[in-house]
Amino acid sequence: MKTVIFSHGDKGGVGKSVVAAAMVDLVVEKLGACTALDGDNKTPDMRNRFIDTSSVSTLHMQINMAGAASEAVGRLAGIIEDSADDFVIVNLPSNAGDTLDEMGEMLRDVCDDMGVRMAATYSLGEHDEAADGLNSSLNGRFLSVFNPQDRMVLFPAFIGGKERFAWCGRPEYRDYIGEQGEFPCLEPKFVFTDVIRQTGLFSEMVARKPQGFTAYHKVALRNWRSAVAERLEPLLFPDGVERHMENHARDGDDDDDA
Repeated sequence: MKTVIFSHGDKGGVGKSVVAAAMVDLVVEKLGACTALDGDNKTPDMRNRFIDTSSVSTLHMQINMAGAASEAVGRLAGIIEDSADDFVIVNLPSNAGDTLDEMGEMLRDVCDDMGVRMAATYSLGEHDEAADGLNSSLNGRFLSVFNPQDRMVLFPAFIGGKERFAWCGRPEYRDYIGEQGEFPCLEPKFVFTDVIRQTGLFSEMVARKPQGFTAYHKVALRNWRSAVAERLEPLLFPDGVERHMENHARDGDDDDDA
């Protein structure tokens, strides 16, 4: 089954692009290929990161289209359908809900018709407005169209512990049905800055240690990737990594036979 995963969240500054890049990294490590789709033509973060990575197909489109939500979602559905990869990771722009809240049910119906699994992460901000936005999305808007086991609320650790997030003081937090947890922080800051300046897969950085990276960079990045995998793999591979790799290999054999 093909999977499309949306890296969703607050307006900005909550690490949506890092989460999306980390998911691409994990999928390529396990399955060898992934499609990375930027939802904003003005800031195609994943295209810029993976444009020279042969195992990643990079695409971009404008998801926020004022007055033309159906056209945007139609184009998005076409990209998902045409992708030859088992996973499509979509890095959503700020205010993506302006389009997707209106068309979420339609997108879900189309993905169901194609046999595509839909999943989402939601990177949360700390303030009341962020909690309001998450509640709104869960109640009849975009996140409401996902199966509970296929959505994950993320608390970016660089913001702080759960006590910093207004959402965690709400009754809705206690009643929430779905996955949630902390998204690890790559520390110290200079390592994070140096890693983000590099292009390509995080796994390749660990293997080849780019110029200027020290052993400390390598070990810090390796440990962060391990923590990220522990957090995100249950969403990426709900039937287990091994089973997913077996299915991927079997599908590849079928293609060869054809």
